[in-house]
Amino acid sequence: MTDRLDGDKGHAAPHQGTGGETDRFHADGSNQTAGISPPEHRPAVDRTALETIASLQPQDSDSLLRSIITLYLDSSTEQMREIRSGAEARDAETLRRAAHTLKSPSGYLGAMTLLEMCREMEALAKTGALDGVDDRLAALEKEYGRVRQFLTGYLDTLR
Repeated sequence: MTDRLDGDKGHAAPHQGTGGETDRFHADGSNQTAGISPPEHRPAVDRTALETIASLQPQDSDSLLRSIITLYLDSSTEQMREIRSGAEARDAETLRRAAHTLKSPSGYLGAMTLLEMCREMEALAKTGALDGVDDRLAALEKEYGRVRQFLTGYLDTLR
């Protein structure tokens, strides 16, 4: 049986609200209370996604998975920098483009909470109304840090 490192794939990116409940943000800036765990209580990465990639490699080789993770870590750093820059400058197009670019590769590697947060950041930027973007940026950066820490540690096990 595979050990899942990120459950709740079908939920929107949560943010810890006041009163200990979790808020689900929507592209229009509103939120609603949702009965799901905050991201820090869920694993950052779904290991089954990594195992699927690993299954495509020749037996006794981890070069494909190592290359994909390394490429993701390198490119995601730049995407996060662009997201931060777009948010700080209130540049909706830069923010939308960078969130969109980070979204899919995060999902491919099993970082489903990060994928959802990128999806919501992209949707927010499409509206052009960037109210609340600073809180969302802080949550996105925290989740990205968790994903990066996990993938870096996982990469170390492949060497």
